Amino acid sequence: MSSTEAPEGRFGPATQQDPAPGVRELLLRLRAAAEVARTADGAAQLLEAVAREMVAELGRYDRETLATWREVARRQGEAGDPAGAAHLLGQVIPDLARALGANDPETLGARLDLAARTAALGDLGGAAGQLVQLVPQLQQALGEEHPLVGEARAVLGRQVQQLGRLPGAPTGIGWVEAVAVVHRLMVWDFEVDREALDCVGELERRTGLKGLADRIYSAPDHLTPEQVTALALGQPRPA
Repeated sequence: MSSTEAPEGRFGPATQQDPAPGVRELLLRLRAAAEVARTADGAAQLLEAVAREMVAELGRYDRETLATWREVARRQGEAGDPAGAAHLLGQVIPDLARALGANDPETLGARLDLAARTAALGDLGGAAGQLVQLVPQLQQALGEEHPLVGEARAVLGRQVQQLGRLPGAPTGIGWVEAVAVVHRLMVWDFEVDREALDCVGELERRTGLKGLADRIYSAPDHLTPEQVTALALGQPRPA
């Protein structure tokens, strides 16, 4: 499969198909079987075959077809091909937005996938920029409690910390990034305590404030990450 193949050639015609009875169910079973392949690369290849059949039988813009292409990209990334995954997602996301809407969870989730693949390619700044735009849209479209909001914040918070380790690390921090870092600390998105201490240190470096861990962890449990951030930083959420 060529990573430079045009969207039309890869995904097929845009016409909606009327599949024979039972075909959709068969394709979904084949997708489920492909997902449990022994290797990520094997899963990606099998899923691509299923996706192509879905294009032929269900149509390019069918929800299940698009979800399968997104899964192909995820497995490509797991198999060590973030460039191929990012390229595929760049083709799938416009189709998702066209077919399902820009605020559909599948579309927004694919954008989160693309940010992760962008970071895996070494473009942390580009990935963080994507997430700074995505997180508010997730909040507005899906609500503060939706799992994708927390997932996106955790990914952004990790990237903020990683950017802080680079030469010429940025100073200052935007509101969305600050909330993402606080979210990580609230849900304890760390494997070891040292990483959490580094996360607090980066937030203090960016804000010029000290004692943020005490302020964050003394906040009432019912507060949202935005409310805890406002309390810890001593400033309200920007209008």
